[in-house]
Amino acid sequence: MPLSSLMLNGRLMHMRCAAHIINLIVKDGLSVMVEGIDRVRESVMFWTATPKRHERFEKAVAQENLKYDKKIALDVKTRWNSTYLMLSTALEYIPVFDRLATREKLCAPFRPSADDWKFARQLCDRLEMFYDITELLSGTKYVTANLFFPKVCGIYLAISKWQTSNIPKVEEMSALMKEKFLKYWKDTHGLMAIATVLDPRYKLQFLNAMFEQIYGHTWFNEVKKVRDLLYDLVLEYQGSMEGVGTTDGVGTSSNNSSSSTVGSGDKSVVDIFDRYLSSQPIISTTYVCTIGFVLGRAIVAKNNRSRHYSLVAVCRDEISYFAKHCSRYLGYSCNNSCFRISF
Repeated sequence: MPLSSLMLNGRLMHMRCAAHIINLIVKDGLSVMVEGIDRVRESVMFWTATPKRHERFEKAVAQENLKYDKKIALDVKTRWNSTYLMLSTALEYIPVFDRLATREKLCAPFRPSADDWKFARQLCDRLEMFYDITELLSGTKYVTANLFFPKVCGIYLAISKWQTSNIPKVEEMSALMKEKFLKYWKDTHGLMAIATVLDPRYKLQFLNAMFEQIYGHTWFNEVKKVRDLLYDLVLEYQGSMEGVGTTDGVGTSSNNSSSSTVGSGDKSVVDIFDRYLSSQPIISTTYVCTIGFVLGRAIVAKNNRSRHYSLVAVCRDEISYFAKHCSRYLGYSCNNSCFRISF
């Protein structure tokens, strides 16, 4: 198949899996952290080795007046998400492990110390963000394209913050994670950034805020690359849709949408975006919307029907977003040959 037959001559043909990239990032970072949780792992292994030991552990939980809602389970070393689940559960029963270690001589040699538990909590708190984001991006009943870019920005900001930690192992982990992150960042951020630009909650302003933090004084050039890619996409669709019948709206809707926007794992992203918006001049609340408005500028284009429908096609095919997420924002108007977004 010739490249000329593909969209933008094949520029968008190769798209890496977001969840797989996150998996690679965490694996590299976790490689220097696993030694710090050996005692916790061995303790969990001991009390889950036989049904009788597990029964003793459950009785000890009751003696500590705790609820045994989550059962302790040993992780699989090659799967970091199971390590997170093991730690998050074990940390809820620290008094139980300490109580049993004083009574059972066999597990005394690998009884976790206070520092071991502190290190386990540090690691668990960092893995939680990756776990939640992976779960979100692996969803099948809602659109995930528009969720990717804000979450990945949150990962980058978090890793950068961890590099200033006073724990040497955390600093080493952060350096490895950042190296892997930058390796794949350039291959994924273009099209996924467009998905965020097409989200009426963010538009190009979100890219301005995030890229300023990530790229520093060169952020404007990076935003321009995304903006140019979106224009190229619209022009590509415009050329392919000439002479093709169009409709005046999106005919389907869905209630299966993700309730998460920029979630709890990356609060810094929300704070940065809020600060950026508060520094911008206040504009009118209702605009006639074309590609110019999606990029953050109000441009009236009543006679530019083909470009409008090209943008709608980009949203439908590349992002599949407006029909599923924005039913409360969008009202298509065939009279004005454009659609409105009201905030």
